This record gives sequence, C-alpha cells and structure tokens, in this order.
Amino acid sequence: MGTMTNISQPQTIAHQLAGTVIGKYLSEDQIQKIVDAAQIIQIDAGQFLFREGQANPYLYVMLEGQVDLVMQVRNRGSQRILSLGQGDLVAWSALLGSGAMTCSALCVRPARLAAIDARMILDRMEKDHEFGYHFMRLLSMALAHRLTATRLQLLDLFAPAAPLSL
Repeated sequence: MGTMTNISQPQTIAHQLAGTVIGKYLSEDQIQKIVDAAQIIQIDAGQFLFREGQANPYLYVMLEGQVDLVMQVRNRGSQRILSLGQGDLVAWSALLGSGAMTCSALCVRPARLAAIDARMILDRMEKDHEFGYHFMRLLSMALAHRLTATRLQLLDLFAPAAPLSL
C-alpha cells in the first residue's frame, strides 16, 4: 500500500462530510456521530488505497481525485472495472463484514478522502437504530448507484463495435 497522509482537521470533517452523499441522507446530528470515526487523508497517484484480498477496516468517501477499482482476471491480468470520483463511496464492504476486499483501489489522480472506521460506525448503528436505519439507507442508495454505473459500463463494453469505414 502506498503512503497515505492524514490531513484531518476535526472542525472541518463534519463540513466535508456534509458536502457529500452523506449529507444528503444524514442529518447534522447524525453526521456528528461519524466525525470522531473519520479522518481526512490524501493519497498520491499511482498508490493503492487497498489491494484485492486484503482486509480493510475503512469505508472511504471520495472528496476529490480519482480512484479506479481494479481486479485480477485470469488470463487477462489487471482489469479496471470502474472509475470513482467525488462523492463516491469506496470499500463499503467494510460495513458489511464481508472480509477481504474483492478488488484493488488504485489512485489514478491525487485524491482526498474521508476514511471512516467501519467498526465504530457498526457499533453506533447497533446502539442507535435510527442512526443505523439512515446510514443503511445511505449505503443502499450508494449501492444502487454503483450497480447502475456497472450496468452502463457493461453495456458499453459489450456494445457492437462500429464498422470501420475504409
């Protein structure tokens, strides 16, 4: 894994999160329940946020930059499956307790992300079911968005090639 730089400023984390998909689905009070579980990090282009097969304890919210999700495919090597940018959630499987990451996240352009400790969020969801409901609703909407993006990419991937004009 590459070098990640923690650039957290506690007074601005809530503001940073409120300007993302998190602010769309969570109230200010609910965002405050995330602040101490979050830190703002930077990662350089060419570095991996995490690698396929690794355990990862964080849910990331893209604040700026670009991260590509990459999978190892037999007989084809590394294949980019999706590009993520501002507002996208990365590594949401950390909240689902699914263990090892199913792909790698390669930083393509320098990125700034909110890294949220999944274990702390899961504990808060257990203790505060209303918060848990709203957080899972947020996660469900992000998953629906990801499925749509994946479908569109597959349509493009399998679209018939345009005939060559000679």
